[in-house]
Amino acid sequence: MKMLSKIFLSSPPSEKFFSMVQPEGEIFGGSRDSTFALFTLPRPDEIDDVIYPQAVRLRNILMGLLSREGFLPIDSEVLVNERVQILVECERGGTLPRIKVHEGPPVDSKNAMDFYAKWKGRRRLRGGPYIRGGNRLYVDVERSEVGLEEVVRNGLRQYNIGAHLNRLRDSLEIIITAEPDSGMEIFRKYLSRQIWP
Repeated sequence: MKMLSKIFLSSPPSEKFFSMVQPEGEIFGGSRDSTFALFTLPRPDEIDDVIYPQAVRLRNILMGLLSREGFLPIDSEVLVNERVQILVECERGGTLPRIKVHEGPPVDSKNAMDFYAKWKGRRRLRGGPYIRGGNRLYVDVERSEVGLEEVVRNGLRQYNIGAHLNRLRDSLEIIITAEPDSGMEIFRKYLSRQIWP
């Protein structure tokens, strides 16, 4: 609202500021060189006020999970209509490298020896502990899951999405694509975002 007020005050008078209908922006054309992950669930038979907060919670969980695992999410969109839909755009594609670099403490910190002792000789360790940049410890760990879909399916098990969506967790559909489908409402909404009016 603050940004709309600034635009209103800096623009010539117009009735578009008093319209209840937000115009769609121009849909971005061309390649984005990113990956889209569309997560969909059946819509529970509840009102929007009950379902939408759970959909937002699921979106936040997905963004955090994808970020922690290294898929580098850019942004997301939530749409609740006949289905609950969450669209996440990621910088990285559907598969991660088998090796994950795990950052430890600075070498001069009181936790440096604890980190070293914890990781020295561990089974899934593929390199380290070692020092990089002259001042921080690292280890290379083998990932147990490398695909976006398996990371999400396994990662979601540990979260409470909300009473109604928890029951539908097993019916989660995941579509991974590099080409957004501008025929789908959620893609149009995401790709045409702009400050209104």
